[in-house]
Formats: sequence, C-alpha cells, structure tokens
Amino acid sequence: MRKIYFLLGLGFGFILGGIIFHYSKPKKINIPIQSHIKSENNKNIINEIENISNIPISTTSSALTTEDSIKSNLDTPFEFDIPDNFYQIQIISSNSIDIPKKVQKNLATIIDTQIYKIGNFYRLFSKKQYSIKLASDLAKEIKSNYKYNPVIWKNNYKVIFLKSKDKNEVYNINNKINTIIDTQIIQHNKNFLLVSKYLIAENLAKDLQKDIKKRYNLDIILKKLGD
Repeated sequence: MRKIYFLLGLGFGFILGGIIFHYSKPKKINIPIQSHIKSENNKNIINEIENISNIPISTTSSALTTEDSIKSNLDTPFEFDIPDNFYQIQIISSNSIDIPKKVQKNLATIIDTQIYKIGNFYRLFSKKQYSIKLASDLAKEIKSNYKYNPVIWKNNYKVIFLKSKDKNEVYNINNKINTIIDTQIIQHNKNFLLVSKYLIAENLAKDLQKDIKKRYNLDIILKKLGD
C-alpha cells in the first residue's frame, strides 16, 4: 500500500513540476528587425543620384526626320510625366564657355556635370537631378570644398514653342532653335507641337521664352508641372 502511495505521490510530483516548469519558463520576446534604411544624409551622394532631365548643347541637328519620331497622342490633354526627382544644381554661369569648362574640370572627381547654353549664357549644371535633400547636401559640399556658390533649380516647366497644323513649319523652327535647346515634335489634337525635350526650371524657361520670342517672334507657352 505504501508503494502505491509512493508511486502516486511521485506521479503528482512530476505533473506539478512540469506545470511549474512550463509556466516559469522565460518567454521568448520577438523583436522585429527593421530593414536598414540609410538616411539621405548618409548616402553616397554621387552614387544615389537619379536620372536627369537635362538640356545639352546641341552640336548636330536635332530635327526629326521620320514619322516614327512623332509621338502620337491625339485628342488627349497635353500632359507629361512627373519624375521622382526634379531638382538640379547650377554651379556657375558665364557668357564665356571657358569658365564653365574650367570649373567642370575641377569638379570632375566630385560630380558629373554638363554645360548648357541658354541664349547668350553658358551654364554648368549637374548632369543629373535629385531630391531637394540630396541637391542641398551636394551643393553644400561643393561650396565648402571649392568655394563656388551653387544654385538649386526646380525643373518643373515644359516649353511649348510652336503649335501648328503645318508639319513643315514646325520642322523649320525646330531646325532653327536646336542649337539653343533640345526639342521634340509631338502630334496632339491634330496639331504638331514643338516642345522642350525636358523639364526645365521656371526662371530658365522664362529666359528661354524671351530669347526665342525675340529671335523668331513665336508665341511660346510655358506649361508647369501638374497643370
């Protein structure tokens, strides 16, 4: 009889011990591991730069020669894509190309640049465009290390130089202004439009508007991003 009580007592002991062990066992704390997201301050500025909407100096004719070159988007509102980043840095501006070339050479290891000619001025710009934060960081770095005074421009305007039903008229104007700015011809609502190939900054668009109007007496339209 004692043996039975002993075995029963032993069994209850194991059960009770298991319960105590089970509830006293430390709980595992699940801490979510967040993916490492670098702040823009810590990014390698040059490597993180996105593609730009730029205005290169044309050295050859940019006239379109085939029907395939005309994008057909008939009977729809005239719209253009909104890029993720559209801030661009102007590093220096001069009426002589020699100064921008010299600065471009000095900055070759820091940033890719390109010289644009708008009217009578040669402007050294960042070759790419970025978010306002990256543009600001890069501008500060250039100013700190090279003592230039960069200006950040927001590229948010499209320029419509000419709208006509006469395709040849549009081609003719395109040939005349291709040394000033890159353009493209699109077909829209049964008209042919000569427009800037890229988005540009407001003050640059207005300067361009005045310059082209004075030269060719065109009624130029500036279309703002999102309008």
